[in-house]
Amino acid sequence: YFIIFALLLFSVLIMSKYLHEAPTINKYLSEASLILIVGLIVGFLTETMLEFERPGDVDYSDSEEGKALQQLLSFSPNIFFMALLPPILFNSGYQLRRELFLRHIYPIVMFAVLGTVISSVVCALILFGLQHLG
Repeated sequence: YFIIFALLLFSVLIMSKYLHEAPTINKYLSEASLILIVGLIVGFLTETMLEFERPGDVDYSDSEEGKALQQLLSFSPNIFFMALLPPILFNSGYQLRRELFLRHIYPIVMFAVLGTVISSVVCALILFGLQHLG
């Protein structure tokens, strides 16, 4: 399973290198969206192949193969938040062009403040409505 993961990581790295070298594609597709698309495709193929290998509603969770598949396909949120997310955020901040950020600081702050206020009001109204419903 490690080999499959390493091959997937290698393919994403090669695609992101190609993405940085092709400015026409890079204009429409960011590196994060490329990784999301690859993840969606691999997830779809994995789910399709698993359904093809185990037709019907048979429970495979007690077998060794079922436990291995469940361990392979499970993902701990702690691993994501502690190990994978910080390098992603660091890389995004490192590659951010300061002059573009400062040029667009007013719309960024407005979207952040207005988005937070609107989200808070909508959540409060939904909770208020649910409280009165019962």
